Amino acid sequence: MMEEQKKDIFTPWWTERNVPWRGNLFEGMILSEEDTGEKRIQKIRKGMLTRYKSGKRRLSFQWARSVTHSYMQTEGRHPAIRRALSIKKGLHEISIGLTEGQLLMGGASCGPHYVDFNPHFPALDFPRKGSCEELDRIYVYDKTELEAFQRDILPFWENKGRMDYFCMEMSENYQEAWKYLNDSQCYIPTVGGPLAHTIQDYKTVLQKGMLGVIADIREQIKSLDMTHPDGMKTLERRNQYEAMIIAGEAMIDYAQRNADYAQKLADAEPEDKRRTELVEMARICKKVPAYPAESWWEALQCFHFLRAATALIEGMDSHSAGRFDQYMLPWLQNDLENGTITRKKAQELLECLFLKWNESTAFTMGLGCPRGNNDKINISGMDELGRDCTNELSFMLLEAHAHVHLTDPALSVRVHHKTPEKLLICTLELLRLGGGLPLLLNDDAIVAGMTANCQVELKDARNYGDVGCQENVTDPNMTGADTSGRQNGGFFSLVKPIELALWNGINPQNGRQAGPKTGDVQSFLSMEAFMEAVGRQMEYAVEMNVIANNVNDYVFTAYYPSVWHNLMHPTPRRTGIDFVAGGAKYNWTGPLGIGLATAGDILAAVDTLIFKQKETAWPVLMEALKNNWTGYEALRQKCIQAPKYGCDDPYADNWSKRILDMWFSSLESYGTAHGGHFIGGLISMDSYITLGHQTGATPDGRRAGEHLSDSVAPSRYSDSRGITARHFSAARAIDTYHTTNGVTFNQRFSMTTVNTSRDIAKWADLVRTYMDAGGQQIQYLVVSAEDLKEAQKNPDEYRDLLVRVGGYSAVFVDLTKELQDSIMAREELAV
Repeated sequence: MMEEQKKDIFTPWWTERNVPWRGNLFEGMILSEEDTGEKRIQKIRKGMLTRYKSGKRRLSFQWARSVTHSYMQTEGRHPAIRRALSIKKGLHEISIGLTEGQLLMGGASCGPHYVDFNPHFPALDFPRKGSCEELDRIYVYDKTELEAFQRDILPFWENKGRMDYFCMEMSENYQEAWKYLNDSQCYIPTVGGPLAHTIQDYKTVLQKGMLGVIADIREQIKSLDMTHPDGMKTLERRNQYEAMIIAGEAMIDYAQRNADYAQKLADAEPEDKRRTELVEMARICKKVPAYPAESWWEALQCFHFLRAATALIEGMDSHSAGRFDQYMLPWLQNDLENGTITRKKAQELLECLFLKWNESTAFTMGLGCPRGNNDKINISGMDELGRDCTNELSFMLLEAHAHVHLTDPALSVRVHHKTPEKLLICTLELLRLGGGLPLLLNDDAIVAGMTANCQVELKDARNYGDVGCQENVTDPNMTGADTSGRQNGGFFSLVKPIELALWNGINPQNGRQAGPKTGDVQSFLSMEAFMEAVGRQMEYAVEMNVIANNVNDYVFTAYYPSVWHNLMHPTPRRTGIDFVAGGAKYNWTGPLGIGLATAGDILAAVDTLIFKQKETAWPVLMEALKNNWTGYEALRQKCIQAPKYGCDDPYADNWSKRILDMWFSSLESYGTAHGGHFIGGLISMDSYITLGHQTGATPDGRRAGEHLSDSVAPSRYSDSRGITARHFSAARAIDTYHTTNGVTFNQRFSMTTVNTSRDIAKWADLVRTYMDAGGQQIQYLVVSAEDLKEAQKNPDEYRDLLVRVGGYSAVFVDLTKELQDSIMAREELAV
């Protein structure tokens, strides 16, 4: 009986999953099973796993109502002021809740495990009426509230969403690009959603307090000369500044409301220890973020308020804490040195922050894959002089993830030539627990790419942070240099321009003339002639994509000024220029290339079978593709056996490199609407499935509708030549000078292959070798095929089984079966 009671209070998740703990990280844990603080963490975590009705979250319309009512009352006001006033009303009216035992207040919704719908960024297929099948699959909601929302709130936003404005601008002013977008099926635009993928300036608010930041903005207003204005810019700046002040004051009001709520709970709390905690929480909320943080607890609470506000106001999607272990370290060290906190209490508070991060997640309606926020924390790396800056907080963050082990925050460990071996080994030990976190970044490759291709100053580049899946920007918490890089500029199929070249610009999926006429395929008497046609299709596709992305940015600035982002970034606060309108120090936009291996394998197959070995001819191959290989299985097998990317074959890898270089060259020649330029990334999320559905049969042996290759991993038709071959192929094919916008390289091991100290040491050597060869990023999922199969059969028993999908982690049993099957299809490799 005593054992059962103890298990209810604290049952390590790794014990229930039979994961053996061993190695450097776990021998030096700050919190152990016997610590009261860790019992608190595991009790809260256990309650979070079940959520509601087999993993669903509750959907709330509180924020939507407040924001909409504000907009109804502010017709005719400046767009930035309207947004700011809606933020003020929303933060003043939204409900406040607290999970039992939590030590931090506030959240990104109306309460723990709720998701608040943001009407500024509705999902594309949100059910206005009729069937709610997709909504039912992911959320629990009050049907009466939904009906009221559909009746009273949604009609106001009819034709006023960002997607509506984007479609209007494209169809009226850019008909050629609009037609290509609809006819080509070449890319999936990311429009209608929030402005995501940022690193905000938390440090300034921590040091000055929000009142200090507001005072600085008021000084900027005083400097405006309305008698000799700089054209309309001066008047525009005034509105942007006033909007920032309104948002900042709203944040202070929200914190005060949390203070009052904590005090109310304290007054009713019968247990002395918990009452003391609640009183302290109330005191802290009265202080931060209005005033500077002076303790570790205050700093964590201030950070959480700001992060949660970003998620609620600007959308819960891939914002990053940046170099958290660097700029938060002084508050930790000061408390430890003064003896005002124990190391165990400091760790407990940090793990409370991790738990808070998971209370509310992004509204995923229409995405088909429930996931977390994909918010990042970067660990370690080099400082601006190139020295290693691993510290005690770096290891505390690893331990926090080991204990909490939920989807957020996602951890990235920055690795370079001077990275301590202990940090790398501890990171790999943590990866052994499953879930695909942390991912590993190569400082040497990323810093070189940022300085060479993005013209980022060296000190700023060395202080980069990755956001979202793995896109890279400068961290304003370190040098004050911010980046407005709309990294998710849509998912661009690297395969579709090749397919269009095969069919003379006609999309075989719908029979429409989508691309330019580049010639009948039978006229291509050499591989170079065919590649010229591919190049023309690529250039046209990129040009159309660029137009769509610039229109998307215009819609942001014209209709939805980024008020909270402006407040939380140093350059907009100084200049009064909107964050998306060129208001940051660095500006770029980054589409994401999809299907790298598939594209390279197609070219290798055509060159090998038609031109080198003359195993077939164009008419036969095209007839086979037209019939989806039916009746041509022998030819299909020859195509499958042609050289493939991922086998450490320079010939095959160079075809992937060639299509990439073609894409990069075209993309980087264009400018963005906010004064920067375009850069590329290789991150797929689950878009390789969707774009595969929109692609016909291809010369690599792939059938129509099958998935494209995932991120930068080899295709399903690639022969297995071992883990080292895959790593070398990725390093050879990808010129990381051009991939500042990120790479996700997914690999899967079984637990048995990384089970000993020798295995871990070999694994560390593999990582070092890959990065020495120029590899930019790698993420490992350690899970057996048996566990994945069992999770499909018994989902309720695997609610804590995390997997890396593309560039984010998700609960495996919450994914669609198609996505689950795709992850299970990844080859299980050995070190």
